[in-house]
Amino acid sequence: MKKNILMVLMFLSATVFTALQITSKPNGAPQPASGAPAEGGATCATSGCHYNSLSTVTNVLSTDIPVAGYTPGSTYNITVVVTGTGWKGFMVSPQNSAGTALGTLYAGSGSKIVFTNYITHTIDKSGTPAIWTFQWKAPAAGSGDVTFYGAFAITLYNTQKQALTVHENTGSATPLVTTLAATNISSSGITLNGTINTNGNLYSVSFQYKTPTTSWVFSGATPSTLNCNTATPVSLTISSIPSNTTITYRACAWNLGDTTWGITQTATTSGNAGIDKVNHDITFSVFPNPATTNLTIGFDLIQQADVKINLMNMEGKCIQSFLNHSLSAGSQSLKLDLNEMKHGIYFLQMRVNDEVGYKKILID
Repeated sequence: MKKNILMVLMFLSATVFTALQITSKPNGAPQPASGAPAEGGATCATSGCHYNSLSTVTNVLSTDIPVAGYTPGSTYNITVVVTGTGWKGFMVSPQNSAGTALGTLYAGSGSKIVFTNYITHTIDKSGTPAIWTFQWKAPAAGSGDVTFYGAFAITLYNTQKQALTVHENTGSATPLVTTLAATNISSSGITLNGTINTNGNLYSVSFQYKTPTTSWVFSGATPSTLNCNTATPVSLTISSIPSNTTITYRACAWNLGDTTWGITQTATTSGNAGIDKVNHDITFSVFPNPATTNLTIGFDLIQQADVKINLMNMEGKCIQSFLNHSLSAGSQSLKLDLNEMKHGIYFLQMRVNDEVGYKKILID
């Protein structure tokens, strides 16, 4: 008899636990509880719906709003990604610090709008990660900072919260323009290089250049326009520069008379086509390009010299030093190990005594 009672109690306990675990408001939060000012900071852990731990996270709620901020009236994607074991749900509300709702929410698959300015799940999800995507239309100009307050539940006993603040783009973000070393230098041509971060605004992209016998020339770059939030490569190839001619150049981003310039750089076309001339003592070539795991660099020294070889990123920073030695005269061939390098565009810098040259390389 005692054995039967024990089995019944165990069954009832498991049933209650399972019920608690899977019936945690499967059709959405029943009351405002996103942690926002409008509800006094209440979350699903403090509203009586969920229990135990409440942790603050930074990686559940994300948006595609540019770093420079939202553009008033524009619509953006908001994503919730909840991981962990068990049934999951969420509630999000965009408000300012005073608790005023800002912007307009639009439900996506598996979500719904509740209490005017809140969004929650329409069905809880058991998979990991559980993902919901919805949209938000930015408020009118002058609204200022908006914070997306979110509360996230994993079963009844594990809850999280996050506050993600975005700024209003007032158009005052200045582009970041960097002028880089020239590449593809020959006896009649040269490629000018730079990087530009427009901070989420649309700008036209150009180079300005001149030689000792010409005035400044303003010419569109490739790409000709940018709207980005990271340093993006830009270039301009010129094919009609005389040999042994020094060209002065700089990259720029401009929009309605607002122009931002990079620093001025110089480069000199070589006297022999097809080879990058570093100085009178050395010729500089690389193979293969694009490279994968290894890169071979070849050069000739007609006299002993101090040679340094560095790998530079697109922002002009040295990320790897391959050589820093005094080498004797003659033909040199060095094999560089690229296994630790990430995929992307780089500049190989060679310095011989006090002279320096560059070649752009692609690591696949």
